Amino acid sequence: MLHCQQTCDGSLLRRESEVKTLSMVVAIAAFLTGVVAARYWYRSARIDPKTGWNPPIGDATTDPDALLANLNAVFVWTFVIKDALKESSELNRSAAIWTAAYVLFSAVAAVMGNLPSG
Repeated sequence: MLHCQQTCDGSLLRRESEVKTLSMVVAIAAFLTGVVAARYWYRSARIDPKTGWNPPIGDATTDPDALLANLNAVFVWTFVIKDALKESSELNRSAAIWTAAYVLFSAVAAVMGNLPSG
């Protein structure tokens, strides 16, 4: 390699430098996509239903109005939970896509970093 550096007019060194630079760019892209993925995972874990559970007061076994109020509260709560799960799953989907990009960039950077020189 020392002989080639003296006789190849620097083209081999230039090529190695370009590969190293490209490898660093790909590694930075991997880092950035990993950060984006982590942010989506974090946000998906922080989803909270939009309303609190406030069961109606009354004896549902003897009062028909209390029974209807309790059934309505359960019905509404079911849809609130469904909406929270949908929002969380959408964020998880985005996180999975960004994680796939991270893995791809990381693999490319690892391969480029291990290419033989010369």
